[in-house]
Amino acid sequence: MQVHLKRAHEAAILEASTYPAQLRARLKEVGVHLRKAPKSPHADLVGRAIERRRPFDENGSGYRDTLHWMIVLDVVDERYEETDIVFVSAGRRAFGAAGKADKELHPHLVAELEVRDVSQPYFRWVQEITNLVVPGVFYSTIEPGSEISLSAAEVGS
Repeated sequence: MQVHLKRAHEAAILEASTYPAQLRARLKEVGVHLRKAPKSPHADLVGRAIERRRPFDENGSGYRDTLHWMIVLDVVDERYEETDIVFVSAGRRAFGAAGKADKELHPHLVAELEVRDVSQPYFRWVQEITNLVVPGVFYSTIEPGSEISLSAAEVGS
């Protein structure tokens, strides 16, 4: 029994050691681009924390969420004119407005987008990937494994 447990443990360790590379390769296959740290200087993050500017909270917590937001702003700066941008995060406390408006972006974040002349529907924040609606795709009528094709006339070219 001990021999089997030792083999299972060794197999699990080997699998775990290759998992990050496998995951990166699979994500790349499906078109996911992994981003490095944001371009913003660290001093900008510190300033946000001191000012309690969202996604930092009133206690100065929120470093990781702020890194995510800064990457979102980098993507906006790089690609907004080329494509729509959808930011997916369930972090309502970090990114949402106060109270019942927590499904809307916090005014601090809206202001940062407005400075860049970014607005809906070209920039959207969704809290769950299942809430992301892709125009022209009706999931309830699609069978698993099937493909969707549209003619030029359907697309409107």
